Amino acid sequence: MREKNNLLMRTSTGVSFVTAESKLFSDERKIYITGEISEEMMVEFSQKIQVLLMSDKDTAISIYVDSCGGEVRAGLAMYEMIKSLNKIVEVNIYCLSKACSMAAILLAAGLKGHRYLMPYSEVMIHEPLISSKSQMGGTASTVRSLATSLEDTKKIIDTILSEHTGKSIEEISLATSFDNYMSAKEACEFGIADKIVSFDMMI
Repeated sequence: MREKNNLLMRTSTGVSFVTAESKLFSDERKIYITGEISEEMMVEFSQKIQVLLMSDKDTAISIYVDSCGGEVRAGLAMYEMIKSLNKIVEVNIYCLSKACSMAAILLAAGLKGHRYLMPYSEVMIHEPLISSKSQMGGTASTVRSLATSLEDTKKIIDTILSEHTGKSIEEISLATSFDNYMSAKEACEFGIADKIVSFDMMI
């Protein structure tokens, strides 16, 4: 049965169905980060990067972000992958409708001049939160350990945002002390992105 996101493609061997994402990945070197950031997404992201680099280390790669965030550790791993990728090949990062929480970190990870948003895109940064999947409770020592871990993660996030926005740690700490929503213009002024572009300039 044909799925909604499948395309009917004519090839030398006949006709077959391919997903739009796989077609854009193989032909246009485009990777999509959509939905919740998770360990599974992180592994798939790593695999896609390696496949593209195996075939070509000269042609630019485009990363499209549309996510409300997700698991911090998975997001930080993806952040490190993007930082390394920036050293190898040109990387352009585009925010479609939203880049919130860890997704905002991934948008900021691009090199200056290569981070784009659409006119009505929204960005949100904040302090790391306790996962809804975690079982909050236990001994006083356990709670203290969790608090220390959250504080350490906050320092990591603040340092990353400071590096990519040019703002001081103090400014970032204040900006992330609440759910800080930004318009596309505000995100550019803050330094998370560089330019607002129309969709035709993204494709």
